[in-house]
Amino acid sequence: MNKNFYYDPQKQGYDSAVWQTIAGVPAVAANHLVLNAATTISHADIYSGEITMNVTCPVAPVAAQSKRFGLAQLNLGAFVGFRITEDKFYYESVDPNGINTAVEIPWVAAWTAAAVTFKIVWNNHNVEFWIGTEKIAILNWSNTSFSGLNTHFPLSIYVMNANADDLKVKYIEVRNADMFFPANHISATISAGDIEIGAVELKNGADDTRAIINAANTARANTNPVVLSQIIDAAGLVNTVSANIIPPSTLLAGETIVAVSGTAVALGASLATKSIYIRAKLSNTGDVFVGDSTVDKTTSRQIVLSPDDSISIDIANRASMFVDAAVGGEGVDYLCMS
Repeated sequence: MNKNFYYDPQKQGYDSAVWQTIAGVPAVAANHLVLNAATTISHADIYSGEITMNVTCPVAPVAAQSKRFGLAQLNLGAFVGFRITEDKFYYESVDPNGINTAVEIPWVAAWTAAAVTFKIVWNNHNVEFWIGTEKIAILNWSNTSFSGLNTHFPLSIYVMNANADDLKVKYIEVRNADMFFPANHISATISAGDIEIGAVELKNGADDTRAIINAANTARANTNPVVLSQIIDAAGLVNTVSANIIPPSTLLAGETIVAVSGTAVALGASLATKSIYIRAKLSNTGDVFVGDSTVDKTTSRQIVLSPDDSISIDIANRASMFVDAAVGGEGVDYLCMS
């Protein structure tokens, strides 16, 4: 079954359950995954699918530049993606036998220090390279140089910057992927049966008074301290009522239409919410793009919804959400919960 995956550094941070550091210190700053003389690779094994990466290259290709982003299998040296070497920019495929096919792409000045969407679509027949909404190239696996890459060969998301500058990744989206996450990088599994805990102490923060967990079926004396859970606010005070545990009580439906493609519009006027369910209209002929006020159909796509796709977002105000569309006059339906 095909899987979808979305990595948002602002929400997920640099999560060791998703990433393995290869070199340097990858970090999350200003809502981006930032690699400064650093390299990282995902734990996921991807056998085919569509991988979109929103990347900001800080400078145009010049002497001593070395950057790569795409899909890799490090032990065999295989790679499919984009590469900057010295003053050249390439799309590239390196098969497990080390056969390299790299084709230079003329660098566009508008890509420098700007968020640009790079996409790789690959399967057992071919691989496509996209920049923004333009398909740069398509390579057929039937060519001898690509014979080692097919749906049975796993690659992982890979970002490398050998230079002491900030290569930034705003988001990574994987769609319709034949993908596998090793179990030890998803969650811990507890098998059925009894769990025994020994030598556990709970004590007062101000002194050494300890709470007592009695032996089986024995009564607790009135003088024994009691373990009690309470809701605490940011100041350390006990809340009698917490807004966080009150479910939504009001629903409000609406629609948002993008009159001019490329000009994002707010989902609606200011309205306090707990969460919003958003669905791209079934009648749309193109994608819509959901995110913050910078969302844009070309350079800042953020969350991409094809016709009839949907997403639910926990957010405090409807006016904080914005929508752009690939086609003017198209948009989304939504349901606010407050």
